Amino acid sequence: MYPTSNGEKTAQLMVYTSRDLKNWTEQGVVFSKRDVKELWAPDVFFHERTGIFYLYYTQSNSFEDVKIGIATSPNPTGPFADQGILIDGIDAHVFEDDDGEIYFYWTRYPAGFLADGPIAVRKLDNDLPTRFVSDEKVVISYTQNWENIWTGTISAILKRNPITEGAFIVKHNDKYYMLYSGGFYGSVNYSLGYAVSDSPTGPFIKNPNNPVLSAYKQHGLSGPGHASVVTDPEGGLSVIYHVKSNGYLVIDGSDRYINVDKLSIDEQGQIYISASLLNRSNM
Repeated sequence: MYPTSNGEKTAQLMVYTSRDLKNWTEQGVVFSKRDVKELWAPDVFFHERTGIFYLYYTQSNSFEDVKIGIATSPNPTGPFADQGILIDGIDAHVFEDDDGEIYFYWTRYPAGFLADGPIAVRKLDNDLPTRFVSDEKVVISYTQNWENIWTGTISAILKRNPITEGAFIVKHNDKYYMLYSGGFYGSVNYSLGYAVSDSPTGPFIKNPNNPVLSAYKQHGLSGPGHASVVTDPEGGLSVIYHVKSNGYLVIDGSDRYINVDKLSIDEQGQIYISASLLNRSNM
């Protein structure tokens, strides 16, 4: 797992390993940069044709200067060598379909955090996933009220518009499920939703009952978001996401930790996350 830091090591990325998704071992720093203030939202893709691991990272120096870069390594635990900037925006996610086609999802920010932030997709070169081979297509944008739940103070400070971010694709029964987050990551109301499509490039139809995961008031937890889905040791699906343990705003990323919960998709194609218990990972 490649988590974003809690604010103490914002210019470097770490990696942790686990056999049970509960107990994690730190393997050290895998990537760092000296010329940026923050590195976050890493997404690692293994390119089987070449045996190379590609780390897609977000870097920022200000609200107006956010970019996605690429680093590579022959090993999942790094070190990763920087290959430069790929595109403006945040929250990269790379998905390889069963036919070998590779897709790049990210949140667009043409004017930094001061503009609307929809999720878009572009195809990557199947042999060299550092190069685009299609134009961009917006697939998710703000249409549901929960995606724009703001706390007045932070909204006034940042002046941010509605955003959808943290895309992650799960393919199930020939359907493409996109998990995504809405709102501000530091808000108690940050939540997870999903949308479904017959194609990796959309159109994606949002679940009308979104969000699928929001604050667990019974546990005093709030702001769940930016999820990834993995096959767990039992052969099912588990969703990994960050969550806060209080009802206050988080600005620098601190006071967040990792939760792991079971994810299921029923016969009607509805996603369920069994988040009734506190499943904090030991890191």
